[in-house]
Amino acid sequence: MDLKFVEMMESARIIVEDCVKLKAGDEALVVTDTRATDYCGVEALLPAIIGAIQVAGGEPVVISYVAKTSNGDELPKAVAKAMKNTDVIFALTTKSILHTTAAREARAVGIRTLMLPAGSGVGFTNDMIYRLMPKSREEIEEIANLTNAIGSLFKNGHMVKITTKKGTDLTLSIGKLRMSFNNGYCDQPGSMQFIPSGQLAIGVDPGSANGTLVSDVSISRVSAPLSTPITFTIKDGYVTSIVGGKEAEAFKKIIQSQNDPDAYFICEVGLGMNPKAKPGRDTLENEHIYGGGHIGIGSNATFGGEIQCANNWHVDTCFLGASVWIDGKQI
Repeated sequence: MDLKFVEMMESARIIVEDCVKLKAGDEALVVTDTRATDYCGVEALLPAIIGAIQVAGGEPVVISYVAKTSNGDELPKAVAKAMKNTDVIFALTTKSILHTTAAREARAVGIRTLMLPAGSGVGFTNDMIYRLMPKSREEIEEIANLTNAIGSLFKNGHMVKITTKKGTDLTLSIGKLRMSFNNGYCDQPGSMQFIPSGQLAIGVDPGSANGTLVSDVSISRVSAPLSTPITFTIKDGYVTSIVGGKEAEAFKKIIQSQNDPDAYFICEVGLGMNPKAKPGRDTLENEHIYGGGHIGIGSNATFGGEIQCANNWHVDTCFLGASVWIDGKQI
């Protein structure tokens, strides 16, 4: 008898009742795939979420597709159609579906979408799941208050400067594209949230990023944590140089294989707000580290922009110990 889900039940209840505020009679589409439960984090959380939906009076519907190989790979038409014809989506997949057309279209017609950790991000250990899944309503509220407070500064700002002791010295502007407050509450039409919560992300104004970015913890699609920091030179919104150790060389081969100049486009800036997150192999967790941040490279369609790379190419580079200024004021 597999009882892994038992330890996830309280977190699942908080997610369904407090984060999503599922109402009796709501139809909840749980999106998964054929390999997601190979990862013990998803294996434990999936039945807990389905059970919590049922207990809350919702109607759980589970849809599965053949697992994709990369984050952002487009979903089957039947899955995409189902995502636009439900009340709320819970995503528990092998690869992230965040940057898919299906997710954007569901959001555009008012469907609430909650992204739970993708299996390939969690890996074959439950450690991140156990530490970062919400343990109480108070915890969700505390992280939400911090995220909203910092997010409001970005919402009302324009020019952003980021530095780190490792060498990041980057300037960019914001305001033309969408912001995402990952405060954990997915209760409004068209909202998209992530659990674990505690992150904000903003679309960078096209062409505005200039300077140096040093990723010292992780970058999507290569091994993490990084053995040597990766240094990116950025000019007029595009990466022009990538320097570092073995991970930098591996990443250069991957990004060159895209054969798309927009694969080098600086599309997003984000900061972490979760005090329980710590540096490690998972980019998902690294993006949530309080005091750290990330820069997105590639497609900006999720933020309402016009850059759409092949295969929804989008990678996040994470850094620690950030000092941030908005319109000249250090926050």
